[in-house]
Amino acid sequence: MARTQTRGVGQGSPKAAWEDDVEHLYHAWHRRVAAAEAGHGFMADRMRRRSLLLGVPVVVLTTIVGTSVFASLQDADVPTSVRVIVGSISILAAVISSLQTFLRYGARSEGHRVAAIRYETLRRDMAKVLALPREAKTEPVWEMDSVRQRMDRYAKESPTIGERY
Repeated sequence: MARTQTRGVGQGSPKAAWEDDVEHLYHAWHRRVAAAEAGHGFMADRMRRRSLLLGVPVVVLTTIVGTSVFASLQDADVPTSVRVIVGSISILAAVISSLQTFLRYGARSEGHRVAAIRYETLRRDMAKVLALPREAKTEPVWEMDSVRQRMDRYAKESPTIGERY
């Protein structure tokens, strides 16, 4: 990295310059952060939809079973076919409810939403740096280390997303 002398208040040592290769790497990281933000946003929406796709039928089916049980208790002459249907709906509701608990779509959606917000914040911070003229940017080594540390931390703390997303 080339060193250029810059003047400023409290700056006695030379400042490293933003060279083309450093700026290209920073742009590449910016694109990567934007892709991670978009991927986590997509996955948050997908998990939320799946949670609703399981949650709504559970509510409907358990409501049907609950009212059917009360109706069948009232009338002892309920046909066997109705009892089988009510029993089947009850089993189906239990299975869907178990899947909803096991797959944790709501919690997974929230994890992706938080990750998307973190990456969005980092992307905006990086865009601000990219918008500055080179001579106004902070020390490239410091800036790159800061971004890399945040990217590493977010990658560890975030739920995984597939390569396709």
